[in-house]
Amino acid sequence: MFTLKLKKKDKIFITSKNAGSGNIIASFVKRKKIKADYHLLEPSLKIFKDKKINIKHNKKNIFSNAYKFLITGNSHENKFELRYIEKARKLNVYSISFLDHWEKYKKRFRYKTKLFLPNEIVTGDKKSFELAKKEFKNHKLKISLISNDYLNQFSKLKINKNKKSDLVILSSNVDSLKIKLKDEKVLNLIIKKMQKFLKKNNIKKIYIKNHPSEKKNKFKKFCNNNRNKFHSKIEIINDHLENIFNNYKYIAGYDTMALVIAKKFKCNTFNLKIKGRKSVMPKIYIDKFI
Repeated sequence: MFTLKLKKKDKIFITSKNAGSGNIIASFVKRKKIKADYHLLEPSLKIFKDKKINIKHNKKNIFSNAYKFLITGNSHENKFELRYIEKARKLNVYSISFLDHWEKYKKRFRYKTKLFLPNEIVTGDKKSFELAKKEFKNHKLKISLISNDYLNQFSKLKINKNKKSDLVILSSNVDSLKIKLKDEKVLNLIIKKMQKFLKKNNIKKIYIKNHPSEKKNKFKKFCNNNRNKFHSKIEIINDHLENIFNNYKYIAGYDTMALVIAKKFKCNTFNLKIKGRKSVMPKIYIDKFI
């Protein structure tokens, strides 16, 4: 349970950069009608604006107005929120961080050799709750489980029954993680592993959807170089995820939260398995691991 009861009179500061936790926090703020001061970076900033949330930025005097609560996102590729968590600890401001995935929880709060942990971590499903409890069992912080407002909004959808039988591949922007694995390799692996499926189902087009943190032209060269290499033509798609999932039948990716949303739209979901890397995606959201 999420034990805190946020009151209208409470002064709250919210900071977020990552798209995943940004979506969850924005949906939570919208449902709870929370009024707060903010410091948001892209792509979180666009997410809040798209939800028409009134954003009052306070970048300079972060904790000059006696805030009672700090709410943050998190990400294992950027440490934007950690300085806020550290400052909150020093000023005795209660900090709450929302998790949006199922991996590397401790790494999300680590900078170099030091951990910057909030007072409370909020999870959105039983698996992430149990993982967080296990990973932080030796640390003094509260682990809460609440309903995921972002995913809940897709529960009562009118699903399009006449979806196009094309494949959309979702980028995870693994390039930003500073690991040996690269996005172009991920794309190649997905396409190669799905060649039999593409031919069997006569799928003529493959679309690549950029991660919110990527530049729109990131995969232009990849598409041009591989346009006639595979059974299907390759193009970039720039539409909103919800429109994509409501119009296309087959969705593939590599350990991306967007596959969970695709499953809510009753898409057929494919998650790439890479040798030596354990997939963190809950099986209930994936139709086939490739």
